[in-house]
Amino acid sequence: MEIAVDTLWQAVDFEFEPDSMRAMTYHIKRPFNYDERYRITVDSATFTSVYGHPNNKTTVQMTVKGKKEYGHFTFFLKGLPVIDDSGTVMPAFMELLNSAGLPVRKAIVENGIAKFPDMNADKYFARIILDANGNGIWDAGNYEERRQPERVQYCHEKIEILQNFNQETEWNINDSNIGYKPVELLKNKPKEVTKTKRDHREESRPQSNRSSTPNIGGLRF
Repeated sequence: MEIAVDTLWQAVDFEFEPDSMRAMTYHIKRPFNYDERYRITVDSATFTSVYGHPNNKTTVQMTVKGKKEYGHFTFFLKGLPVIDDSGTVMPAFMELLNSAGLPVRKAIVENGIAKFPDMNADKYFARIILDANGNGIWDAGNYEERRQPERVQYCHEKIEILQNFNQETEWNINDSNIGYKPVELLKNKPKEVTKTKRDHREESRPQSNRSSTPNIGGLRF
């Protein structure tokens, strides 16, 4: 990875790590500043597919937007459970999801607050994962250990992040049902409108034989 300094490119340090929720997905982590321009180069034969084919050399450029082009959103969370009698709040993290239900940003909940700075202006869904073991990822249940899956709750109000705005909202997670996704994220959506059954016998009758006279007294003329 290189950063543009005037007309020159200078190498910079970065972290490269896999996504904990999506296979075959990796993240480049580094402190980015507004209006900076970067170039990422992947040399040939750096990766090999499952079929044994190496990649070609690839170069991609990216520019960080200006500060006014991003939106900033903050959640103030209530109803977080405690894990012992001392009142210690269970670790948790939040994720913002796009319209396809894919996570696009993650934030650790600290003191009941989750912050999402520098977001692209768009509409998002939000969910919270109660991270019982504090490892920063969602863990499935284990039958042998009699352990339930870590609790996931969705905010059923779509979040609209506006450009150049600092927005905030309060969310009591006890107001939402555990595990229930918003309807827009369901692959098999419930039928909202039942279609009227067609009368094929009536449609097959000649037009001249169809009555255009309104019903009178419940009788057809």
